[in-house]
Amino acid sequence: MTDDRPAPHRQPDEADQPLDPRTPDERAAAAFDDGPADRGADSAHSDTSTFDQTAFAAAVDEDHDARERERRESEARVAEARARDDHEREAREAEAREAEAREAEARQRDVEDRERREREAREADARERDERDRRAREEETARQSQSQPIYVQAPVPPEKRGNRGFGVLIAVVAVILFALLYSLGTALLASVRNTDAFGEVFGRYIASPIFYVPTIAFLVLFVLLALLVNRGGWWAFVLGGLPVAILVYAAYVGTRLLQGGVMDLAPSEQALLLQRTVTFPDGILAGFLARELVTWLGAGISARGRRIKAKNVEARAEYDRKLAEQPDHR
Repeated sequence: MTDDRPAPHRQPDEADQPLDPRTPDERAAAAFDDGPADRGADSAHSDTSTFDQTAFAAAVDEDHDARERERRESEARVAEARARDDHEREAREAEAREAEAREAEARQRDVEDRERREREAREADARERDERDRRAREEETARQSQSQPIYVQAPVPPEKRGNRGFGVLIAVVAVILFALLYSLGTALLASVRNTDAFGEVFGRYIASPIFYVPTIAFLVLFVLLALLVNRGGWWAFVLGGLPVAILVYAAYVGTRLLQGGVMDLAPSEQALLLQRTVTFPDGILAGFLARELVTWLGAGISARGRRIKAKNVEARAEYDRKLAEQPDHR
């Protein structure tokens, strides 16, 4: 009879073991059970040997698995403890850094507060020194003013502005208009019957004394009136325009009579020549233009005169006010 048991030096593996349909719990319970007492020696010996080998291998595997499981659990606990320690260490380091940051911020605030207090103290000292200096200067000025007389420059009286220059300028413009209108009007009156003679009459007329003598008379009379009126109102030019027109008309009549040789004529002929001359339309036109130009251009002169008069009044009032403010204006 051969012995089927494995050699003592070799651990039986699963290939040497027969398949057992029992559960692991049943196999574990049967490993500690000797079985029925009436079993045969051979069968008992064979069954016990085979069963014991299987139970031993299962127990070894379970112990190995348990140890592996315990080892893994221990390693997991160690890893967890290590991770917890790392987390706590990182938390402590973060708290330490935050504490250092707060401490540094507090130190920075303390430094800034100290600098601000020092700056405010310096500014307060500077203001106090300035105030002391200002009071000292005021006291010194007060002492000097009490001991020395104060000389105040008296205001200069304003000069009255006139309107004569503007009046003369307007008179020059007026005489240009007078010469233009007077020559054109006379040429038109002379060429009523013959329109082709307008240019010839115009050229001959402006070169004759009966044109430029009334024109010069108008210029002189208007300038004199503007110088006389100065800043006067429009009524002065309205009233002054009438004698200017009469004198211009008289200059025309006198020039026309001299051209007619009135000095060589008999008294009756002189009267007839005068009667005819005073009715010439160009003489009447000269007087009319002189009257209207003085009246309407004088309005512009008088308007500027009113403005100048108002400015003179304002300047005088300002002078009186400054004079009244002087301590010894008497």
